[in-house]
Amino acid sequence: MTFKEQLHADVDLVFMNTDEFAVDALFRGNTFPVQFIEQLDENSDAFYKLATGKYEYFSDVVVGDLIVIDEITYGVVDARSDDLKTVMNMFLNEELL
Repeated sequence: MTFKEQLHADVDLVFMNTDEFAVDALFRGNTFPVQFIEQLDENSDAFYKLATGKYEYFSDVVVGDLIVIDEITYGVVDARSDDLKTVMNMFLNEELL
């Protein structure tokens, strides 16, 4: 197995496994595993929030879509896939409802 094949396999087995690194996210009525990262600035305030999910689940995500993680609703402000279309990185902003 090549490194790329192993990395692709690890997306399901490790990175998107909710027993390991992932959390559940609600997107368009379905629950999918994502990695959720809050990047903090020097004042420990959230600089940005990033959810990374499998490309096949989020390939049609658009700016303004809503994603619920840990009972907090976030709006998608930007989304980009990796070069291999394995994962989708979604930059989020907490929705003020």
